Amino acid sequence: MNSKKLKNSGLVQHAEWFYLSTGASSGSDNMALDNYLLQALTEQKINKPLFRTYGWSEKTISIGKSQSNQLSFYKNYFQDCPVVPRITGGQAVIHDTNEITYSVFLYNNIGFKNIYYEIGKGLLNFLNKYGLVGEYGYSDGSYKTKFNCFESKSQSDIVVNYKKVIGSAQCRKKNFIMQHGSIKLDLISELCNKYISYEEAERDIKLAFEQVFGVEFIDFDLSSIVCEKIDLETAVLC
Repeated sequence: MNSKKLKNSGLVQHAEWFYLSTGASSGSDNMALDNYLLQALTEQKINKPLFRTYGWSEKTISIGKSQSNQLSFYKNYFQDCPVVPRITGGQAVIHDTNEITYSVFLYNNIGFKNIYYEIGKGLLNFLNKYGLVGEYGYSDGSYKTKFNCFESKSQSDIVVNYKKVIGSAQCRKKNFIMQHGSIKLDLISELCNKYISYEEAERDIKLAFEQVFGVEFIDFDLSSIVCEKIDLETAVLC
């Protein structure tokens, strides 16, 4: 994509992006807020691209939209940890306290594949900060047959030395899009022979996106759009 088109896109047309750090929460809270923020964007309650980072307070399995019709089965099968549905596609992700998750909310006028590619530039820059050279993923033929997202690869993933370290998925509503992704800090720490804490990763991914897109982050006031308590069940499942 040429730079002129990119600069006029929903990705970097704003010199300022909102930034929201919500720390570690339950799976239900995490997914509910991602869904709520996308809805707020479509209702134009958010007028700039928004970048969010968050963690997981306990081991949790999130299942993709195509798997949500089997939610009851998965909840009964995985009784040792919570199971929550996502509004994005893809396979199940086993989240743990040793990961950081990002989500990006923006206007989409460059196509969902281009957004994967452009956001991927920020993710690759993030990995570079630890001396790692990442690559865009590729389909290995097992994507639709594996339950666990990190046991397969697709073009929306980021890999290092053939290991998938970041898995991403999207949800599109009208002309708006949310992309979120799981960043496995234990795998990254292993690959760079250095322990990467959540706090360090949060700082570095924010800086990586600032550098790649040339934007300034402004702290987002969540109370500006949350007028009442979020109904978690409705927010997650709608």
